Amino acid sequence: IEGGTTNFSGRLLTANAVTYTQSGGNVNVCTVGNASSVTQSFGLTSATTVFNMSGGAINLIQINSTATAANRRDYAVAGTANITGGTLNVGSAATTGNAGNFDFRIQGQVPALVIDNTTNAKNVILTAQTNTQGNVTIPTGSTLNTQSFVWLVIGPTVTNNGTITLATNLSRFYFLGNGPQTYTGNGTCTIVTASGSVDLTMDNPAGLTIDPASTGIVTQRVNFFRGGITNANKLTLGNGGTTVGVIQFGLAGGLNTAGNFDVPPVFNIGSNGQTVLYAQEPTPRTMGTEINPSRSLVNSTINNTNGVIIGGGDLTIALTGTAVSSTLTLTVGNITTNANTLIIASTAT
Repeated sequence: IEGGTTNFSGRLLTANAVTYTQSGGNVNVCTVGNASSVTQSFGLTSATTVFNMSGGAINLIQINSTATAANRRDYAVAGTANITGGTLNVGSAATTGNAGNFDFRIQGQVPALVIDNTTNAKNVILTAQTNTQGNVTIPTGSTLNTQSFVWLVIGPTVTNNGTITLATNLSRFYFLGNGPQTYTGNGTCTIVTASGSVDLTMDNPAGLTIDPASTGIVTQRVNFFRGGITNANKLTLGNGGTTVGVIQFGLAGGLNTAGNFDVPPVFNIGSNGQTVLYAQEPTPRTMGTEINPSRSLVNSTINNTNGVIIGGGDLTIALTGTAVSSTLTLTVGNITTNANTLIIASTAT
């Protein structure tokens, strides 16, 4: 598809292995409707599909309207993606919704993602891992909900003037870019769950910058695999109440030196305290901006053959609040205290 406008009243869908190439033009799907269960309006679902997009737009007009909301599907692209341009527009001025519902469900390989809020705010719900390879724009009134899935952010910028929600166990806001990435906007981003684990993960050597004019990000866990976070004072660790704040550096078999916060985040750790996990890196890790101002942790694990160095003052491992146990776990690697003191309270092991 090189130009012009192609309209599909219902679905553009195949489970066969195909090569899809778009360099321009508009592909409008579901201009009238799609009431089929678990059937996408735009769907290339073979694992051996090749999806090439360098320009143009795919426009989701009407939502899937099958009776059971959980079985609605609007967009899915599997297989190999070669994306250098183009946009997925979720909704338009022509979107009428379904009994007041404007939720579009997407998954898979996505170019730039733009959610429309003309007349009515549209929303995006992920139905499996979703990889956004261009800029993401969430306007005022619109929501992106990951459910229990990974949102892999590959594109350079997320502009959030609406709401980003990661509230279900195993969901991840995962930054994996090929260059510097930016989070901006006056919307809210909350990565907090009442049960299980959700996180913001850094896996980009070029790092993530949070716009100092943005509202920022609230998360109960941050993983540093590669790259750091700039303007980390716009990130809040924990959400008060009984939440825990967790930070991890490195990973099993890690070959890269992880990043860190450039400045301390805002610590709003709840009554279950803070946990810091020091996993494998190719160099020793010196404690820094990840430690809360009280310099007291409920749990910490040392699992880095190159060890961990206590920096910034004494460190205490102690039970606090509603936490049921407090433990310093020495799996592998030494702790070097230098002039500081490591205090293991009588409530800890």
